[in-house]
Amino acid sequence: MMKDGYLEFFERFNISIEDFLRFAEDSIILIPKERAKKEWVNLKQRIQGEGQEVYVRSYARNGEGNYLYQEIYQELFPCKIIVDKTNNRYPTELLQELTGFNKNGRNANIQNFQVSHIFGCTKNPYAFCAPWNIAFIPKILDPFTGHESKGDLTNKITKIYKNRMWEEYEDLIQEYNNEMRTLECKINIYIENNKSMDKRIKKFHNSLLSEFAQINI
Repeated sequence: MMKDGYLEFFERFNISIEDFLRFAEDSIILIPKERAKKEWVNLKQRIQGEGQEVYVRSYARNGEGNYLYQEIYQELFPCKIIVDKTNNRYPTELLQELTGFNKNGRNANIQNFQVSHIFGCTKNPYAFCAPWNIAFIPKILDPFTGHESKGDLTNKITKIYKNRMWEEYEDLIQEYNNEMRTLECKINIYIENNKSMDKRIKKFHNSLLSEFAQINI
C-alpha cells in the first residue's frame, strides 16, 4: 500500500481534504479579465516588434542551456528575448501592477504569496509573462504544486488551478494555441535540421516541444 506523506499530515491534524481544496481554489489571486486582455495584446505586439524586449525563464542548471533557446528565438521572433535575471521578476511586477496586490517593499499588502505559472511554458515568450498563465497563490500550497510533488492531491490542485484559468481566460488561451499552431511547423523543421545523438540536444528538443505545445484542458 502506498504511503502518502501529505495525506498522513492531513489525517494527523484532522484537516478535511475537501476544505483544503476549497481553500486552494478560493485563495488564488488572478488578473482582472479586461486588464488581462489588454496586457495579452500588448505582449503579442512586443513579440512581433523588432527590437522589443520580451522575457523568459532560463533553461538548464544555472542557465547553461540558454544559448540553445536563443538560437531558435532568433529564427522565430523579431523581438529581443531576454532571460529574467531572477526567473520571476517580470511576472511578479506584472501581477502586482495589474492586480493591485504587492508583496514587496513599503506598499506590500499581501505576504506569504508567490507567483505561480499555472501552465508552465516559462521558456516560451508567449507564456512567461502571459496574464492568463500567472497568478498569486499562498506559499503554503507550494509543496502541493511544485515539480517534486506527486500524488492524487497534487493532481487535484493542479487541475483546479488549470480549470480556473481556463474558465477565466479561455479566449486568450485559444489565441495562444493559434500562435503555437503557427509556430509548430517552423519548430519541427528546426528540430529535423538539427538532429543529434548528443543527449543534451535531444533533451533540449524535448523541452522545446513541451514549451511550445498547445494548452488543452
